[in-house]
Amino acid sequence: MGAHLYVHVRAPVLSSCSMSARPGRFLVLLLIVSIIHLVKGSDSETLIKFKDSLINGDKLTTWIATKSPCDNNNNNNNNNTANWEGLLCTNGSVSGIKLDNKALGGNIDTDMLSELSSLVSISFNNNNLKGAFPDFGMLDGMREILLSNNKFSSEIPANAFKGLKWLEKIDLANNKLIGQIPASLTRLPKLKELMLQGNEFEGQIPNFAPGRLTVANFANNHFRGEIPEGLQHFPASQFSGTELCGRPLGECKRKTTSTVMIIIIAWVVSTAVAAVIFAVAILCRRNHQEIPVKILNNGSVVLASSGNFSRQNKVGTSDHNGNKADLSLNLTFLVDDEERFDLADLLKASAAVLGSGMFGSSYKTAIAGGKVMVVKRFKQMNNVGKEEFYEHMKRLSRLTHPNIQPIVAFYYNKDEKLLVSNYVDNISLAFHLHRTFSLHLLILAPL
Repeated sequence: MGAHLYVHVRAPVLSSCSMSARPGRFLVLLLIVSIIHLVKGSDSETLIKFKDSLINGDKLTTWIATKSPCDNNNNNNNNNTANWEGLLCTNGSVSGIKLDNKALGGNIDTDMLSELSSLVSISFNNNNLKGAFPDFGMLDGMREILLSNNKFSSEIPANAFKGLKWLEKIDLANNKLIGQIPASLTRLPKLKELMLQGNEFEGQIPNFAPGRLTVANFANNHFRGEIPEGLQHFPASQFSGTELCGRPLGECKRKTTSTVMIIIIAWVVSTAVAAVIFAVAILCRRNHQEIPVKILNNGSVVLASSGNFSRQNKVGTSDHNGNKADLSLNLTFLVDDEERFDLADLLKASAAVLGSGMFGSSYKTAIAGGKVMVVKRFKQMNNVGKEEFYEHMKRLSRLTHPNIQPIVAFYYNKDEKLLVSNYVDNISLAFHLHRTFSLHLLILAPL
């Protein structure tokens, strides 16, 4: 049931000749009145459907189909009165929906709202709205979108605001929105106010056109990196509770790659190359030999030459002078739930060389109880200080990846550094690379 539109037309008395001469004018007027009447009814029906789509929408008791949403009998068309609570009317049409603090739940159906041709503003602050972030791109006439203090927790699609060329104000504060700021926000030509504080946004803040934003707040998010130059004129409080740097906050610290990190990266690369070579050697020789090692007085682990040691499967426990080495040296563990053992347990166990490179060698060793570990020995890190080494070991222990074995423990000595991790019997990357290479050669080989 739509709203009724009363039109009072004052017209001169026309003769039958003039009436017959100009019948088209009356038909056009009748058509315009009918269209306005249909539009009025459509807005009413759309708003009723929208109310029914919301949780607790039944509390909007003044939203009834038997009454027009806007009072069109006001002589001042720029100050129309709304008959339904929470509506703003302009020239007898619904131009805004303001339903703050109504305990409304569910989500905003933008498909329904797109049927309101005069809608330019929505405000649902302090409600319980949640779910996927609404697609406001279809509401191309919007000037204001206010959704602060709700429960939206999804990522905003990159094109969620695409096409909103009239949008001036966005308030999404104090939700649980994740991900990065959508790129479509930075392309809004008339955006002046942007409130994003109190969410879980991450990454860097993108560049906005300089001088366009007059109000902005990015505080209490997971943003990091340098504040864009176009936003550096805002107060520091608008960026607090983040990992941002630069004006108006402190200067950004330029991170330099330390010696340890360079060596670790080089180790990964060299180990991969050495593993490929080692795998090729294994496939060619069709056997596996264990290479004995020995300990020097300073605790260093070195490969034993064939002239000094007979071939065996045990890690040596004495130096070349026959003196007993210190086996009470402790390892520093990085994994809490790992079974504890010490350096002596490693040195007493059988060891097999897995590979070697420019920074050292890797050994497979089985300690008491049948636990198999991998020990990586570095021999080119004597200039690395203890505190720097410990700090980087802690950082490495926090790295997680399904294809990377975490460092279980490490040993530091001025002349010796060891990394210990669990052994995984899944062949090796070198084997798979070599097998793939061999298959390609087989395919390419002429018949």
